[in-house]
Amino acid sequence: MNNEQNSSENYDIRPESFKNYSAYVRNVYINLSKDIIIIDEDKVRNILSEHLKQLERKHLWYTPLGILITISLTFVTASFKRALLSADTWQAIFIIACLISVIWLIWALIKAKKSVTMEDIINEFKKGSQKI
Repeated sequence: MNNEQNSSENYDIRPESFKNYSAYVRNVYINLSKDIIIIDEDKVRNILSEHLKQLERKHLWYTPLGILITISLTFVTASFKRALLSADTWQAIFIIACLISVIWLIWALIKAKKSVTMEDIINEFKKGSQKI
């Protein structure tokens, strides 16, 4: 390529234009169409601070699931004995804890499903902007 081609905005990107190089170029693929978002730093901070907690909701279900599995395995494998409380009381405590974990897990899954996505945040960046 000569200097005239380098200074213009239209480059010759056909495979034939690469023949001067020592390696043989069979194909050239170009994917340069991009959307560029220009936004103020304080607007980015505001949008991210609004949506950060909502993004964290996607992972809320990990804890109740882990507790539910632990309590369920304990309930299945344990033979409850008297230790400060009667065996029946211990069994009831584990059943109630298991039910609470199920309710917590369902609540967390609903929150995770309703949480914002990265696409929602990008659209929020674009909102109110002008296309140039």
